[in-house]
Amino acid sequence: MLKLIAKRLLIIENEFNSNALELNVARLGGDEFVILIEQKTVKSGLEVILEIAQQVITQCAAPLPGQLQNTDLSASLGISLFPQHGTDVTLLLNNADKAMYHSKRKGKNCYTFYQTSKAS
Repeated sequence: MLKLIAKRLLIIENEFNSNALELNVARLGGDEFVILIEQKTVKSGLEVILEIAQQVITQCAAPLPGQLQNTDLSASLGISLFPQHGTDVTLLLNNADKAMYHSKRKGKNCYTFYQTSKAS
């Protein structure tokens, strides 16, 4: 199942890679993947990030073939942005992880942008 999801994510990677945008997909471990999106121009913007997030949700929720066809899959995405949510890989991944768990609490098959918590 993980190999099939990885293939689907690689299709998204290939679809969106361009002169203005570079995607890199990697498996972190277990059932967690990371997609690094490097915007090479300011034209790419937030819209393309939202489009990629929606494609990931759609691909992960698509029916599986063969013996796995009755398996329900969902995707919970956490998104962190450089430099707003961190300036190093560790912080960006940690913040994306926090946002992902927020997506899981919201009911899965959704994405959440990391938000800094404001203490009162």
